[in-house]
Amino acid sequence: MVSFHPNLCYSQAMKMSPELLWLRPFVMCAKDLCNIKRIDGIRGYAVPLDKSEQGDAQIIETIATKRVVILIRVMNHRAKNGIVVSRSPSYISEILDHLAHELAHLKHWEHTPKHYKLQTTIMRRFASILEEQGITDTWKRIKLPQSKKWKCRAR
Repeated sequence: MVSFHPNLCYSQAMKMSPELLWLRPFVMCAKDLCNIKRIDGIRGYAVPLDKSEQGDAQIIETIATKRVVILIRVMNHRAKNGIVVSRSPSYISEILDHLAHELAHLKHWEHTPKHYKLQTTIMRRFASILEEQGITDTWKRIKLPQSKKWKCRAR
């Protein structure tokens, strides 16, 4: 894991998957709302075609150091007649929603009204960043790097 150097800002020390580097400004905008210094990394993952999708994101905390890694699903299953046939990249809006939810866990671990209120505040900040960047359609899919790990396996 990355240790924090005093001359580095949080975003430089935080490890991020290549497909999620675009989330850096979104994470930084929440630094006064939750303790982002605890984040060691943000990683994307894909569920294999032969497994069921049971979650969209998760936060893993190391008990000894209280450091966390946020995992966000970047590929969704596509089903035809109830049978999973392929995967497709996640939508921008899904990923931002999951990121806001996991960031809110840094301050309020339990799912309480305070947690959901903080999640809403973070999402409003995300919306202002999207407006600044001129992104009006969040139902676009993210672009994934071309690599074997994202390709669907043949059955």
